[in-house]
Amino acid sequence: MVWYRDNFTSDTWHSQIVDQGPNPYFFDKPSVWVSWEQGSIGYVYIAAVLVHFGNPTTHTIYVYRGVDGGYGNLNFSLVNSSITGGSEVFSPIITEGNGAVWLAWLDNVNRHIRVARSTDFGATFVQQPDLQIGVPWIGNLCDTRMPVADCVQAITTIMARPGLAPENNTLGVVWHQGETYPGNRVDVYFDAFNMDTLSWMQSSPVHVGDQPANDSADQWNPAIEPVGNGTYMITWFDNRYDSGHELYRVYATKLYSWGDRVDPTDTVVYNSAAAADIANIPVIPPGTVRYIGDYQDLWEWYGVFHGGTIYVTGTEDAYVSKIAP
Repeated sequence: MVWYRDNFTSDTWHSQIVDQGPNPYFFDKPSVWVSWEQGSIGYVYIAAVLVHFGNPTTHTIYVYRGVDGGYGNLNFSLVNSSITGGSEVFSPIITEGNGAVWLAWLDNVNRHIRVARSTDFGATFVQQPDLQIGVPWIGNLCDTRMPVADCVQAITTIMARPGLAPENNTLGVVWHQGETYPGNRVDVYFDAFNMDTLSWMQSSPVHVGDQPANDSADQWNPAIEPVGNGTYMITWFDNRYDSGHELYRVYATKLYSWGDRVDPTDTVVYNSAAAADIANIPVIPPGTVRYIGDYQDLWEWYGVFHGGTIYVTGTEDAYVSKIAP
């Protein structure tokens, strides 16, 4: 489904079915982008993973294009379903930049982040050079008490945003992956795809944050947004100050598109006095796994950055915090 509004002064909100899959299909992790490109202004692009249970279970990325007929008449059509098939893929991100539609996704089995470009409004995509990453994390981040009572689900997904300043014609990508040591924790990483040279800025991903990689804490579920002047704002969940791995905060930092840090230290986005408590999230039976959600998000509005996170103290609410750019 997509929920949208054509005219903020006079029109009402509308909901529209994009697609519905018959059993045994379901759609996962949809991504949406509204075009501001000349020649396609107002086009709405959506990418989602179509999961088909079977032997074997297959995953295919579907791309839809919506054209607005005005005042609640947004019509979607499936324009591409041949990008992937048969492999385990996650979190397709669709966006625009440099005169093209871009698609990024995680190939979990082969440990790659893949990027494809379309110059015909999503009808055909050409795959670009892949980025080799570490081990994607599909598991739970648990506290260290025995017996283990509280775990939070932390499946690796990616977030990507285009930075379209002349000095930053890149597609910034963030994700988390398993640590090399001690092996049961996760870290956040960043790289950027140069939309001019069609190559990755770094041959190896850049670790995010001023805490070292492979430490005893978790950094997971990052979000990203371009700041301008060739930099990106990045936020993520972090439990560095809790030896029991049970309390988390959200941190932010800025990186140049080539991976160097702008800020000398990380910034606490919210809850600097008392970290949010994972143990307050309701358990999804059976078992002890608790779900914060696969994403926290980040966006800019007239020069002010906002972070949307799940804040847990006894109630499980969505909080929006302002972040100084």
